[in-house]
Amino acid sequence: MAQRISFITTALCALLGLGCQAQDRVPPASPDPGASACQPADCGSLAMIARICDDGSTGASQCLRAEGGACRWEHVCPGERSPAGPAPTRPVPQPTQPPGQEPPAEPPRPNQPAAQQPGAQPPGAGFADANAAFAQRLYGKLAATTGKLFFSPASVSTALAMTYAGARGETAAQMAKALEFTLPPEALHPAFGGLVKELTQAAGPKAPELRIANRLWGQAGLPLDPAFQSTTQQHYGAGIELVDFKGGSEPARGRINRWVEQQTNAKIKDLMPAGSITPLTRLVLTNAIYFKGRWATPFDKQATKNEPFTVKPGTAPAVPMMRKTLQARFGQAADASVLELAYEAQNPDRPLAMVVILPAQVDGLPKVEQRLAAGQLKGYVEALRPTRVDVALPRFKMTAEFELSKTLAELGMPLAFDDAKADFSGITRAEPLFISQVRHKAFVEVNEEGTEAAAATGVAMATRSAPAPSPVFRADHPFAFLIRDVTTGAVLFMGRVTDPR
Repeated sequence: MAQRISFITTALCALLGLGCQAQDRVPPASPDPGASACQPADCGSLAMIARICDDGSTGASQCLRAEGGACRWEHVCPGERSPAGPAPTRPVPQPTQPPGQEPPAEPPRPNQPAAQQPGAQPPGAGFADANAAFAQRLYGKLAATTGKLFFSPASVSTALAMTYAGARGETAAQMAKALEFTLPPEALHPAFGGLVKELTQAAGPKAPELRIANRLWGQAGLPLDPAFQSTTQQHYGAGIELVDFKGGSEPARGRINRWVEQQTNAKIKDLMPAGSITPLTRLVLTNAIYFKGRWATPFDKQATKNEPFTVKPGTAPAVPMMRKTLQARFGQAADASVLELAYEAQNPDRPLAMVVILPAQVDGLPKVEQRLAAGQLKGYVEALRPTRVDVALPRFKMTAEFELSKTLAELGMPLAFDDAKADFSGITRAEPLFISQVRHKAFVEVNEEGTEAAAATGVAMATRSAPAPSPVFRADHPFAFLIRDVTTGAVLFMGRVTDPR
């Protein structure tokens, strides 16, 4: 009988729409001082923070010689001159191997899908787009639900990436395709770890508060594969805590929920509801993320007034509407106006921002969501230009909760949820495991000072200067929004507001 494993994840960086920078813990190989141009082997493992260029494309990965003579990966946009000499025509990542081990052979390994092997295109070049694609596909599925919608693609992706580390065979192949994992495993997991480091390393009085934490909760006595433990510890910082699911499933559930609550500043409570952890649970992977950012230009509380918000034609309740004329990025698409509001940042070259997509028609949100589901977020972002804007944005707060097993199966990974066919033998061979639940819970509050957000995902496996007049952006009817890292394009949170009350 297959046993149940629970994976709980609360994470903020999303994966939806983002690029990641892999910070390999092993220093790159020393370049040949006499070489006229750096070769991929000289740069070591590929740095996977994708650069989003002015035309919306992703910068090409090139192995270049930096100041001082060392070789490193750079991302060069179309039309730019390479900062250090010519680039190789086909940079291929060279995964660092542990001492004493030979590099993997060219053909795919038996327990990993062929689609994950390096191809002709440099993996870093498409990583941001791939992550954005998953975020938008997941949004498209969740948009079919009614009412408020808010989730962290980064949280879902991180939890499932840890799970994927132990998947094998066709189970791994399906997960890679559904989750848009285009990198080989030896590059993918460092990329996730590098992303967390990039997003959380800022410190100082102006830096937003961004916390991302991971932990494993394992059944005492269950032998976990050392390679799986090493991957989750090294790249996700997920230490393991032993609990007794068999003899005390409710106390174990309480410990897990308290940890999630602590990591999200008490914004995510009871991620795993009663009955979600049972004596058959064997492993829970938790990823917690918390974000609190101040607007670069705060709204004046005295300017906030109750104004109508059209929930649907004929229904327009009064809600607190924040007002400000400010410098921002604004654009017009065929079916919507787009506004990007920056958060205060310690490093002005590395800002986070909220993007609001306001349909041109009061009832136009479904059409905008269809475009997002089709992967057309880039078209909205490309319309943004700096200008002064007269902004009216409602204050809002919401909590959303989802069980994602059916949704993820529909996205193309049904085997992971099949108690008879799932293959997670890379986690343990002691008992057959399958994912029984993927629980996700997210919170967001937007007010005059800024934004506070948190998210959690649980995967359970079972044996689980402006010209006048300024353009006007008046968000007085349903709209979609996201919080992203502007530099990489990483989507941390995504959602919609249909009724701010």
